[in-house]
Amino acid sequence: AATARPLPATLADFCFQATRELLFNIFKHAETEQAALHLETDDQRICLTVTDRGRGFDPDRQPSGESFGLATLQARTEALRGTMTVTSAPGAGTRVQLVIPMTDQVEAGYRV
Repeated sequence: AATARPLPATLADFCFQATRELLFNIFKHAETEQAALHLETDDQRICLTVTDRGRGFDPDRQPSGESFGLATLQARTEALRGTMTVTSAPGAGTRVQLVIPMTDQVEAGYRV
């Protein structure tokens, strides 16, 4: 059986902050009391997915004030050479997936 190694501190901190931001967005905007969090890691990447079945939104038409948290999260994800995918539609809930590679920069404590 393989032993899981701990995440680099920078990546663990990023995952905590991203999860907090995404759950806060659900609390503030989604008009739902339920959310799902899925975290998956391997030697190549970490994948964090947060979903809800709330009111959803059109990602292309969010007012700048409401999307500031997502824009910041997008920039931090890209600084770690990762990707962020937002899937949402009015009345259809929201799914945000962050995929971050386990690169040498992350291992060395690359800061965002």
